[in-house]
Amino acid sequence: MTRSLAASLALLVGGCSLVFDPGAHMGGARDAGVDARTVDVDGGGVDAGDMDGGGVDGGGGSDAGSEGLDPAEYCRRGAEESCAAVTRCCSAVPAGFDEAGCVAETRSTCDALVTAALDRDYFAWDPMGAWRAVEEGRALASTCELSVVNFYVRRQGYYDGLVGLRTNGESCTPVSRTPTEIGLAVLSCERDHACVEAPANTWTCRPLGAAGATCDYALQCAGMAPRCTSTGIGAGSCGAGELAGELCRASDECLSLSCEMETIVVSRCGNALTQDEVYCPGSRDLGP
Repeated sequence: MTRSLAASLALLVGGCSLVFDPGAHMGGARDAGVDARTVDVDGGGVDAGDMDGGGVDGGGGSDAGSEGLDPAEYCRRGAEESCAAVTRCCSAVPAGFDEAGCVAETRSTCDALVTAALDRDYFAWDPMGAWRAVEEGRALASTCELSVVNFYVRRQGYYDGLVGLRTNGESCTPVSRTPTEIGLAVLSCERDHACVEAPANTWTCRPLGAAGATCDYALQCAGMAPRCTSTGIGAGSCGAGELAGELCRASDECLSLSCEMETIVVSRCGNALTQDEVYCPGSRDLGP
């Protein structure tokens, strides 16, 4: 996988806010006309095709923790937390911001992504993992934590409700090289694993990479704040991330998760993000 493709999966682009915006990191909506399948995790059946949210207490807070969250409640609550954070955390609410519209758009993107995953026989749904993800995101956004950016670039973060069923060493070649399909491929491996392309055109489930391991983007690396740095053409390596001023081709190469375009051909890692840059849509052009 080239870094240009990895850049299309980068976290810091578009959306109503960073919090709970899977579409920005994972790409577009699923193909139309595919029915979602029912999956069963730990004995609890969840109909992935029912995106109306039945069967789980959808009230705010953590009261749903004993049952977990089905896909619809996961997307609904995540969207609500995301868009509420814009009002709560921005020094000035962006002109024209519509919280209801933000919720609808963010929820629709999330619904499409989760359904696209659960249409495949190599994904299952973990209701408790989904609940943990929503609660972690809610806790971070409730106090406008800047570290919420790392929630989206580690495997056990936002995506914890999706359980990949492919095992260590199994092929995980994406259906195509679109951002959505590549994103689904990397998430299709079992917990603590990711789909890695090495050598070229050979995709295999491997354990999340320690420092120095080959990577194309941060979701393939272990740790609470993973980064995938690159020294030029080809794959990068898991590490702490490039410092401000270093050359970059994608946001998840940088410690700040900010890769800023300097010229048409040169981008450099930016300084640490401010609260507005993390939570307020359109507050900064974050580059690739």
